[in-house]
Amino acid sequence: MTPQQVQHFAGRAQSVRGGCWYYMPMLAKDGATRVGALTVGFPGTPSMSSNQIKLCFYSGVLSFEYTHVIVPGKGREWVQTKF
Repeated sequence: MTPQQVQHFAGRAQSVRGGCWYYMPMLAKDGATRVGALTVGFPGTPSMSSNQIKLCFYSGVLSFEYTHVIVPGKGREWVQTKF
């Protein structure tokens, strides 16, 4: 996806650092969550909560996506999302 396509889908990023755009949970004008908090986990394991998403562009296209997760008992870390 191009930066324009990402902005159309996800809205304006809360911050930009280098070639990466940072999104935090927010409500769209219509009240729907466009980029929201994400909770993941497998049965019988502690769940991880995400409070931020980082989208990185290389050569004008979306190349990497990271999720900032909070792992119970371990703290916070960036995890790359597989396309």
